[in-house]
Amino acid sequence: MTPQQMVWAREQVIFALNPPDIRHKGQLEPFGDFARSDTKRYGRQRKRTLNIDGRWYCRDSDPVFAAETPRYSAQSEMITPEAFRTAKLRRKIYCLEDYQRAWVLFSYSLQKKRIHHLLVSEFIWMRVRERLRGKRVTERMIGNLIRLTRIVALNAAVIAGGVVAGAVLIAPSCAAQQIDIKPNTWSQHYKGYWCFMHEVCYELDHEALITIMGIKKITRKI
Repeated sequence: MTPQQMVWAREQVIFALNPPDIRHKGQLEPFGDFARSDTKRYGRQRKRTLNIDGRWYCRDSDPVFAAETPRYSAQSEMITPEAFRTAKLRRKIYCLEDYQRAWVLFSYSLQKKRIHHLLVSEFIWMRVRERLRGKRVTERMIGNLIRLTRIVALNAAVIAGGVVAGAVLIAPSCAAQQIDIKPNTWSQHYKGYWCFMHEVCYELDHEALITIMGIKKITRKI
């Protein structure tokens, strides 16, 4: 996927997840504003006035009159044209695998949840843990790297989603201060992991956008 395609795909996903007019309702919700004028319990039930052998029955008669259900407010539009056009794209987003779906919703949706941040951080840590395999690492460094995954998840989401992510970019020096690491220690032990974590997020974003847009991968034969 070229950079131009990436920008276009991100714009499409942002528009699909954040429609300009959010006043539309689901297929059944618009009828929630209808109400019966008669609110008595069993208001439409016919009265049992015929007693036969000690049991009461309804008499054969014409249908019982019942008041209509009036509409007391303007009916909302069931779905806007913009939401209808982007419905297919939203279905593709919600059909993604867990980590990709969490990344897309965390980076491009205004209605993000904490679970999305946790899943993205978990995915980053899984990749970092693979890189740490076979290395001697202190528990303090492992704890700092786990904290760093959460910071990188926020940072990468801002890079991908921009204003939609709702935060500002975090500089490496600020990240070092947040996890209480000195500048020289950061340069020696953490800077490489900082860059690696951002690469992991970029790959996750790239794979998710390719899946959503249905762009086929082109493999070059050597």
